[in-house]
Amino acid sequence: MIKRMLAVFGISFFIVGCANIPLGTMLSLSSFDEQDFVQLNPQVIRSQILIDAPGKLDLDTTELTLELDSSKGISSYRFPLRLESTEVIPQNEGLFSTSPMKHHYQLALSETAISSFRQVQALINTETPTEYSFSIDAGLADTSEPLREVTLSVLIKLTEEQGYLTLIDNATLNLEH
Repeated sequence: MIKRMLAVFGISFFIVGCANIPLGTMLSLSSFDEQDFVQLNPQVIRSQILIDAPGKLDLDTTELTLELDSSKGISSYRFPLRLESTEVIPQNEGLFSTSPMKHHYQLALSETAISSFRQVQALINTETPTEYSFSIDAGLADTSEPLREVTLSVLIKLTEEQGYLTLIDNATLNLEH
């Protein structure tokens, strides 16, 4: 029997990683398997990343990564993400709390990544992996002043019907060494 591993989504920064995955997302993905992966339309896959200002993404390093463990060993695949849109969400001051200004990024697989993703889907049809994991990898762009911490949220859309799943919800990363 194939040992299933829940598709582990996360975001990795050059300095620190985070695994603050909401329970609802884990439950939504608990039955996700190889056949679900093979049926994904790579043209639909999207990611949204929200970062509290003054933090910004380094778009050149942003990619979806897939790691497969099969009888042939561990294989890692990288799928570059391209920027579809960016928006600045202004600071919101409420009666009881304040939310800071945020940078909102809408990302999709690049044309090259779509082609590569389809090749990996064909590979999975011929060799069933025993384990697999996804991650959304990104770096932070340089800022005028060094950041001590950054708060972010990451969402992913795998199908048109499903909508966005929250992978990381307002996780604060300490960037001090």
